Amino acid sequence: MANVTCLEDVIYVEFDEKVLKDLTEKEEYKVDLQKIMMRIEISKFVSSAPLFKDFPSEVMNLFVDLGELAIFPTGTEIVAQNESDRTFYLIIRGKVSVFKDQKKITDLGQGEFFGEVALLNGMKRTATIQTTEETMVLFIEGKNFWRILKDNINLAMYFESVGQQRFLGAA
Repeated sequence: MANVTCLEDVIYVEFDEKVLKDLTEKEEYKVDLQKIMMRIEISKFVSSAPLFKDFPSEVMNLFVDLGELAIFPTGTEIVAQNESDRTFYLIIRGKVSVFKDQKKITDLGQGEFFGEVALLNGMKRTATIQTTEETMVLFIEGKNFWRILKDNINLAMYFESVGQQRFLGAA
């Protein structure tokens, strides 16, 4: 047993002992518990991403609510240069390499993102993205990405700025 003192505002979930026992021991609740734990893990990683440091927590919650999780093994090509795809990816954990014309440009890791250039500009992918270790991403389809941006102009301007820098650097 221990005392806990919060140094800042905290949101927490409290489980009654019986509920927690049911969640951990009864087969019919194990899937629900896994979903809850995954949501907590995703929220933890997403909230620690530099992308969200200047934006309200509601923006982060939209990403978590509207995104889907995928895990890619080492060596998986997530995005191929010149393909048509309208998906945004946020790296929850792991690492990817970025290739332009089969030449490595950079690596991206936890909290970084890709896919915004093609999505924002309605163009084909400007680079190939390949995992260099097992990588978990939160991906958001184009229509949901635009849904988030339409109500968050500062976030839209941020993505536009990053996308423009990346596009000019990759051109």
